[in-house]
Amino acid sequence: MTMKHNQKMHLITDLLNKREKNLRLEASNLQLEDVKEDKNFNSTVEKFKKKHLLTPVKIEEPVIKRHQASIKKYSPNYENPMGGEREVYEIVVAFPFTGSPELFEVNPVEVRYPNGMIYQPVGSNITLDIIELNELNKDKAYAEAKNRMSATKAIIKENNIQAEKWNEIMGSQIEQLLDKQRKLVIDFNTN
Repeated sequence: MTMKHNQKMHLITDLLNKREKNLRLEASNLQLEDVKEDKNFNSTVEKFKKKHLLTPVKIEEPVIKRHQASIKKYSPNYENPMGGEREVYEIVVAFPFTGSPELFEVNPVEVRYPNGMIYQPVGSNITLDIIELNELNKDKAYAEAKNRMSATKAIIKENNIQAEKWNEIMGSQIEQLLDKQRKLVIDFNTN
């Protein structure tokens, strides 16, 4: 699990500009075998779209990964001036997700930075830090996990909107760019 808290994150526009720059560079390196035959060209267009367009993130319902009972010491307080120990349950909760993980790494263009941690995925899950409860209660664990994920979900929601708009524009631009590059490559390789 990786968290970012009040850490400066790049804007989504930086990510989109970088992806467009990489797209144009990669298109400039197309070879004749990539574009000469319609079948190969269509396959190249689909590969470019899959590689360069963003897949909006969908965060699934949480799942409990593990739990463990332990004894925690607590400091003296008003109710117990001597301090003491108590049994707690440490619960690890993960949120599976699908989509482009890069959308977790950037801020939306106009963001009112939400309070809370911004969790980063590892693999196909976002695993939260340990949730401590006084009882082994699945509903309370899920409620706490969802509460902790609220800032991350707010950022992802805004980034998904930007990603979908960008995909609409870039989907057709990829086709136009590759069609233009196809003509250049074929012309360049014709005697």
